[in-house]
Amino acid sequence: MLAGASQEARRRRHAAAGAGARSVRDPLALPALRSLQCQAQQTPHRARLEAAQQINSETASIQLSAADQLALVEAIMNPPEPNEALRKAADAYKGLVIESR
Repeated sequence: MLAGASQEARRRRHAAAGAGARSVRDPLALPALRSLQCQAQQTPHRARLEAAQQINSETASIQLSAADQLALVEAIMNPPEPNEALRKAADAYKGLVIESR
C-alpha cells in the first residue's frame, strides 16, 4: 500500500467520522461508515480495496503477549479431551440440528 494513499484513506475516514473517530463496530459509527461506502463507490477499485484492507486491519487483529501466543498454540496443537459438560452440550446441539432438518 502506498504511504500517500494510506494517509489519504485515513484522512477520509477521519473526516467522515467527524470530530471523534469511532470503531466500525460502534453503532454511532454507522453514518460515517455509510459515508465511506458512498465515497468508495466514487473512487477507483484500488482505493476501495485499500480502504477495506485498512478497516479490516484495524478491527480484526489482536495483540498477544509471548506467553499468550504460546498458550494459544499449545491449545490448538494439543486440545484437552472434552469433559462431560461439553459432551452433553454437543449431544444437545446435534439433537437440535437433526430436529431442524
